[in-house]
Order: sequence, then C-alpha cells, then structure tokens
Amino acid sequence: MNFNNILLEIQEKLQIINSFAFKNSNLITLSALIVYIIALLISVKVYKKNKLYSTAALEATIYSQISTAKSNLIEAQESSTVFEKKETPLAKFQSTKFSDAKKALLQSYENTCIHFYSGAVNRTHFKSLYTTEILELFKDHSFDEQLASNSFPHLEKFHKENKE
Repeated sequence: MNFNNILLEIQEKLQIINSFAFKNSNLITLSALIVYIIALLISVKVYKKNKLYSTAALEATIYSQISTAKSNLIEAQESSTVFEKKETPLAKFQSTKFSDAKKALLQSYENTCIHFYSGAVNRTHFKSLYTTEILELFKDHSFDEQLASNSFPHLEKFHKENKE
C-alpha cells in the first residue's frame, strides 16, 4: 500500500465516523429537546397546581378576615346598643369600638377588592360571594361616615362597577 491509499482509507474512515457522529448528534439533540419539553410540561403543571393552592389559600384567608370583621361588628353593635342613650365614658368607648369595627369591615372588603383587581383571586367566585354584601354596605347608611372618608378606593370602584 502506498501512502495515497492509506490517506484515502483514513479519509473514508473519518467520513464514516463523522456521519455516525452527525447522526448521533441529531439523536442527542432530539433526545435533549424531548427531555426539555417533558420538563417544561411538568413545570407548567406544578406551577398551575401551586397557583391553584395559593389562590385557594388566599381566598380562605380573605373569607376568614371578613367573617372575623363581621363577628367583631356584630359584637360591637350589640355592646353599643346597650349604651346607646348614655353619656358615660364606657358608652363613648363602645361607640368608638362600633365605629372602629365598621372601619375594619370596610378595610377587609377593601383588601379583598385589591386582590380582585390584581387578579389574585378567582373573579367569578369573588363576585358570587361578595357582590351582594358589598352592595348592601353601600345601602346601609350607618356606613356613610366611614365611606365618605374616601379611604376605600378599590371598594368604591367595585361598587360603582357592580351597582344595580
């Protein structure tokens, strides 16, 4: 064998190796792409599941805050009614407590509306739970003083968008 034949033989073997490597590189690339797509799908599924849990936890917290604020308001209203006609320091304290309880309830609804407008809660679920309650707050004239303070812009916006 002469030197040229050896070079030709080496060149043929290199071409075979290169074509094999090229075919495998495509296979490796394809495999990597498939693994990437599977990982992406799993990540999206986990993200959606976590978002669902997060939304559910937030909605439960909101519900709890509003329920607590309502309970506190009822308790303060009952105490205030007992002292309604009296001018004692305890009567004034109960009146202040009642006013603060109304503000706390309005603030709970304000925070809820903030979550509504930020998209952090399910809008359909939110509307079915709270629209009537919020509209009733604006009809109840005992809240007029607190609402006149303009301290609840998201609550007022929700009311304007949903009033009958």
